[in-house]
Amino acid sequence: MANTLSGFSTFSPGTVISSSNMNTNLSGLKNGPTWHKYTVAYTDINAATITNDAVLVTLTSDEIVHNVYVKHSTAFAGGSISNIAAKVGTSATTDRYTTDFDIDQTVADSAYQLTSVLLKENTTTALILTVSATGANLDSLTAGEIDVYIQKSVLPTA
Repeated sequence: MANTLSGFSTFSPGTVISSSNMNTNLSGLKNGPTWHKYTVAYTDINAATITNDAVLVTLTSDEIVHNVYVKHSTAFAGGSISNIAAKVGTSATTDRYTTDFDIDQTVADSAYQLTSVLLKENTTTALILTVSATGANLDSLTAGEIDVYIQKSVLPTA
């Protein structure tokens, strides 16, 4: 029995298809949820304030966020900072996608945050990493790097 994709060629099981044909025949399809990695270093949030934001990505109104995974590869440290946390959200709701994650803790395989969210914005919206320190301003940081992985998909067009 042949498999079909509406509006595209019919494919039979076991048929070899060249990559150029695949690209031509499937170019209009949207991929399912995929992971995207965004890295923020301490120098990206350096400011003479206790809270600062870094834009991770700007979502279009047809994108859906499925999951957010936050993991630091280098602990944030410096000056008199006694605690530092990061969360993912929007400028309107800074914890819309994740809650505070302690980024001055020791880096370990088990030190991460994974949040299933399944959210969609109604307009083009920037997703931001908000970093907040206790004890000193962020410009006293001397180390730190965090990776934010966002799994998202795009709604198909009609």
